[in-house]
Amino acid sequence: WYSEFRHLYQAIEYAVQFINALGEAKLTMDTLSEGVERYSRFWYQLDRFYRKFTYHVRKSGQPTLMGSLTDEIENFYSNNYLLKLGNRFQAIVDETPNWEASPVPMQSDFFEHWVQPFLRQNNKVCVIISDAMRYEIGDELLSLIRQEDRYSAELEPALSMLPSYTQLGMAALLPHTNL
Repeated sequence: WYSEFRHLYQAIEYAVQFINALGEAKLTMDTLSEGVERYSRFWYQLDRFYRKFTYHVRKSGQPTLMGSLTDEIENFYSNNYLLKLGNRFQAIVDETPNWEASPVPMQSDFFEHWVQPFLRQNNKVCVIISDAMRYEIGDELLSLIRQEDRYSAELEPALSMLPSYTQLGMAALLPHTNL
């Protein structure tokens, strides 16, 4: 029976993982760098569990059957995760005199920090740039790349440029001295 109901089972599994992770998450921070560090170590998993839950509910073809669970997960995700985290990040951003989160590198230092060291050693490097790729999806891509025997990969957070919009963000990734 599993194959016939696989997506329902997986949706339930991800719902449980989401609820458990949210229950264990301490969505507090005192600094911007602490928030970025906590997101890149733990909180991003909440986004992954939510995305996987939503995907499997849709793939199941039975959203009505999963309706009450979906409502509960949506409520937890919106009110107990996004709202709390967003409010705390906003309060910290409002208090931050300089846009930095040391030791988290700035997006504008991308080329010099990550690409140039490979080029100096005459190594090949592949850079995947995706506008607004969610960190949790980057982590999933990282695990897929690491499954290949002949490739290595790393994932590190970087603090985006402000104002945050595509043209400035993409330009910040290229070699430059001024933006």
